[in-house]
Amino acid sequence: EVGDKLRATHAATRGTRYRYYVSKELIEGRKKNETGWRLPAREIESLVEHQLSRVLQDRPQLADWIQRFAPGTTITTALDKAAMTQSELSRPDSARRKSIVQATVKRVVLGNGELKLEVDPKAVVALIADAHATVRDMPDEGLVVIACPMSLRRRGVELRMVLSDVNAQARAPDPALIGLV
Repeated sequence: EVGDKLRATHAATRGTRYRYYVSKELIEGRKKNETGWRLPAREIESLVEHQLSRVLQDRPQLADWIQRFAPGTTITTALDKAAMTQSELSRPDSARRKSIVQATVKRVVLGNGELKLEVDPKAVVALIADAHATVRDMPDEGLVVIACPMSLRRRGVELRMVLSDVNAQARAPDPALIGLV
């Protein structure tokens, strides 16, 4: 909202732990009003994991990155490993989910109207390249920014993220519902 970092915090109710990302000002008590952010951690984390999963499914983009950063790597082998990494990221019981996200996502920026994910393509290639391949460090190559449109809705003290996927297909109108109206 104003460029400040959000801090991870939690609340416990009847033995259940709820994790949140909260504006620094709200934690430190500098803001008494409700203008700060308090977002459920699971929603943000699942969105980041979903977008990273989409990156790992984008075979043409991955092939381009592999050719640029690890030319000695067999593309088909790396793409197969990307598919395995993507399936690990999708499984809720995977122990590697956190390390995959930490290695590849450098920053998550929340703003009004969108969430931006900054992904390091060299780190993605290092994750999926052959074990013996050397990933080239190219200083002119930067991070890839993935923007996800969203809106925030206030529900009491908590803000709720509402995602609007521009790639989603428009649903056909339900004739039964139209008949009722």
